[in-house]
Amino acid sequence: MCYHGGPSTTTTAGVAWGVPVSIMELGPHLEAYVETKPVVDMLRLCNRFGQGPDVHINKLPHELILMIEEELQKQPRRDAFWDWDEGFACFEGRCEIADHFDREEIEDFEHEIMISMGNYAGHGCTIEDCDCADRFSDTDESLDDDNDVCASAIAEMMKDSENRFEVHWNRRRDWQLRVCQHPESTNPNPIRGQFGKYDKVLESDFGLKAVISHQRIKVEETKFLKHDFDTTYDDPPKTTICYLIIPTQMTSEDSTCHDLYVGEDAAIDGASVMSTVIDPSSLIITEKQRLRFGRAMRLLGLKPFVHFTQLRSSVPSSLYRLHSVTDKEELIRLKAKMEERVKQLENSRWPKLMSLVTSNFSYPI
Repeated sequence: MCYHGGPSTTTTAGVAWGVPVSIMELGPHLEAYVETKPVVDMLRLCNRFGQGPDVHINKLPHELILMIEEELQKQPRRDAFWDWDEGFACFEGRCEIADHFDREEIEDFEHEIMISMGNYAGHGCTIEDCDCADRFSDTDESLDDDNDVCASAIAEMMKDSENRFEVHWNRRRDWQLRVCQHPESTNPNPIRGQFGKYDKVLESDFGLKAVISHQRIKVEETKFLKHDFDTTYDDPPKTTICYLIIPTQMTSEDSTCHDLYVGEDAAIDGASVMSTVIDPSSLIITEKQRLRFGRAMRLLGLKPFVHFTQLRSSVPSSLYRLHSVTDKEELIRLKAKMEERVKQLENSRWPKLMSLVTSNFSYPI
């Protein structure tokens, strides 16, 4: 959820043909696709309609044109990836402390520490035999030790800095806004709905729709994480799940504080039922619709991606009893089993008919 205006819940449900993809492929690759589209369109037009004795591009085979298109997008995809991952790393809690400081800030830390240590290099002097060097006791032999002490001190300064928390939480918020799909027509905040421009591209160029939702990772599931989760931010780990689907009618219901009530135990409560009539013919996918996925996956450089939270029904019940060190070997076996299940599903035939339900709850405190 990208906007918190009061106690509210949003539930969306539907049945659709779709394929799970990585948001860290879809987002950056869509950005690169939009950036390079004018050049790619010109390339295709010249290849198809170019005329004249000196126009040789029209002689290139279609397969080679596709290779050129792919090459044109490689660097923009890489650049976009690092830009998107900066916020996603903080959102997932896999960021490093140093990630929240730019080079100038780290150099300022180093300068301050060097001065406090009496290191002449910290005063900006790089000539060892000048008068500046006489005022300090540094020698070549001591510089390595100073560097080790300095690195340790910088790490402590970054750890204690309040700025890193501000940067971290801002990036988490910016990530939620970046993948926000709220429609512009009901958008009370101009910074919401940032993914909307890519939704339009998906629909106009590929005839597909993205379904994006954030997913909490349960405490018992953190054992499946491939990265070390940073626990210093006092927030449970989460991730962002994404599907590409054939546009279909999704039923959505919003409940605000007016729809909730306080029970006898003073707890906020609420209940609702959603249902919709499904036309059986809408569940049949045509070959033309199936080809939409193949074209989008090829042109956007995507592949099926399954996050382990999408396989909660496959999580062994024994996992929840694995807390002691003696269970280490069993945990390794279960993690391998989960990874195998994920790979099997990713490598199976897509798209598949699936039931999709997203639910968001917001209660500012």
